[in-house]
Amino acid sequence: MGFHVSQHGNHGVNWTGVIQSTGSQTAIRAQSAYPHLPENLRGAFPSANAWRRAIRSGEVFSGNRAILSSTWLSAGMQLVWKGHSPSIPALPWPAGFVYGYRDETMAIVWKPAGIITSGVGGKTLSSQLPGHPVHRLDRDTSGWVLVSQSQAERMTLHQHFGEHKIQKSYLALVVGIVPGRMTIQLPLDDKPCSSQIQYIQTGRWPLHGQASLVEVQTSTGRTHQIRRHLSAIGHPIIGDSLYSGAKRYKGSGLYLCAWHLGLTHPTTEHSIQCLGDPPRKFRRISWWRGGSERLS
Repeated sequence: MGFHVSQHGNHGVNWTGVIQSTGSQTAIRAQSAYPHLPENLRGAFPSANAWRRAIRSGEVFSGNRAILSSTWLSAGMQLVWKGHSPSIPALPWPAGFVYGYRDETMAIVWKPAGIITSGVGGKTLSSQLPGHPVHRLDRDTSGWVLVSQSQAERMTLHQHFGEHKIQKSYLALVVGIVPGRMTIQLPLDDKPCSSQIQYIQTGRWPLHGQASLVEVQTSTGRTHQIRRHLSAIGHPIIGDSLYSGAKRYKGSGLYLCAWHLGLTHPTTEHSIQCLGDPPRKFRRISWWRGGSERLS
């Protein structure tokens, strides 16, 4: 089920979101709709339980009536979320993390490979920080994650992601020799998406013979998009346990890093550009000219 979202509100206490269903799939119960919400609305609710609590609290409406957990949501139904959150003082950002940017309510923090961004149970990046992530990285992918303690700010940032106003660049080491520059336009999960690939350098690599460093920019964020796109063109990411086929290099995990994040601050409108040092496994590549190299 797809949704188009328009939003109304400000950075104060109240926020209203309007959802217009555009999909033609079978209707779904409201209590189970969280995974099907668009990302910019889902960002207002840190979990499916929070979404269900909003429904039980009578904050989600269809017309003049609050919907129930059992209400069926179908194509053409318009919903209005009238969230009300008391002003809560922001908590200090904890020590022990690498920050590319931080202010009172928003931070860009480096997630190391090996932990998940958010989820239920166990140690996650989200469980160690105040606020909630605005987007996610795979467990095996390191890089910058945007986190906010403000509900209204998260909704604005989700909207910016949907409007392609936030730039994300990934560094990847892939099998084989990649052409200088290319765009992969390949639908995933029946949804259009594209990845822009920029060649950096090629050198020798165990098992695969040749490997290429590339920078990848995406305008969409489908599940495992970069990994699936690169595998589809015959250049899987080295260390990928899901999409690299029978020949898998098992030396240092997945060679994928979200090393650059650029955005306009949702409140101050200042430009923020975070460029991280690639993980040590990238810096150890003997034939790469330098770990801090950037593309023009």
